[in-house]
Order: sequence, then C-alpha cells, then structure tokens
Amino acid sequence: MLAQFEKLVMGLSRAATFVGAIVIVLMMVHVTADVVSKFLFSKPLPGTIALVSSYYMVVVTFLCLCVVEAKNGHIDVELVADHLPARIQRALTAVALVIALVVFSAFTWKTLMVANDKFAVGAFETEQRVKIITWPSYYIVPIGTALMVLMVAVKLLGRRFDLKHQTLAETYERANAVEVEEEREPKDK
Repeated sequence: MLAQFEKLVMGLSRAATFVGAIVIVLMMVHVTADVVSKFLFSKPLPGTIALVSSYYMVVVTFLCLCVVEAKNGHIDVELVADHLPARIQRALTAVALVIALVVFSAFTWKTLMVANDKFAVGAFETEQRVKIITWPSYYIVPIGTALMVLMVAVKLLGRRFDLKHQTLAETYERANAVEVEEEREPKDK
C-alpha cells in the first residue's frame, strides 16, 4: 500500500515537473513577444505583467515545491547537524518533516479558503484596459502545497529520514529501472 502511495505521489511530482517546464517555456515566449512588440511596434502585449505574476510565476513557485522536496533541494542548514551522530540526525530530520507536514497542511487549508473567497468575488486585474481574470490562479497555491504535504507524508510513512546521499527521486527512479529490467528479462529462465 505504501509503495502504491509513493508511486502515486512520485507520478504527481513528475506531472508537476512537466507542467512547470511547459509554463517556463510559455512564460519565456510570452515575455519575449511582449518585449519585441514593445520595441518594434511600440505596443506591448496587454496583460503580460498580470499573467506573469498571477499565473506563470505562481505555477513555477508553488506547483514545483514537491519536486524540490523529492530531490532534497530545499534549503538545509547543516552547520551543527552534520557533526551530530547519525541517529540524532535522523531524529532531527523526522521532527523537521513533521513540522513541515503541519505547516504545509495549515498553509494548504488557509490558501484554499483564500482561493474560494477570490472565486466568490470573481477576482481580476486590469492592465492596459484589459481585464485579466485572476481567481483561478489562487487555486494553484493550495494544489502545490497539498502536493508538498503528500511528498512529506511519503517520506514520513516510509521512514525516509536519512536521504542526505540518496534522494527520494533517485530511489524511485532506481526502483523503476529495476522493475523495467525485470519485465524485459525472459520469463522462461
């Protein structure tokens, strides 16, 4: 059951990576088109700043939190912890994961309430006399933080407290490679 949960969360993490990559490309194309339009035709694309700040950057920042967590890429201060015994380091990591689970769960709940409020009022921005509906972007934050909660839960449930040298993403990729190899081998042997 835990393996299936882990597989699901890693699949969601991969999807978030894919979406994040597409959004970065879209943002680059959009901003480039805006700059070209502004300098060649003296007409910037309306709504660029609103779209970049309300959609593109929110997706890249929040949707990809779980991806960074899977790769142990979040900021980690090791000044004192690295000099402690391995058992204490694992205990500190477990405590940090529990705190992260509580904080991101609360953050998910609160940002979902804010998103519902923005939906209720039909939040939008106006830029260059163009109305940009922004309420859908508020739902990206709780989705991203919920994915982070799932990733932290996978680490806690799997007791993955000693991932300094091997990330959850690497462990998952290695397990998938073994699974694929086993499927390729003839079954007659």
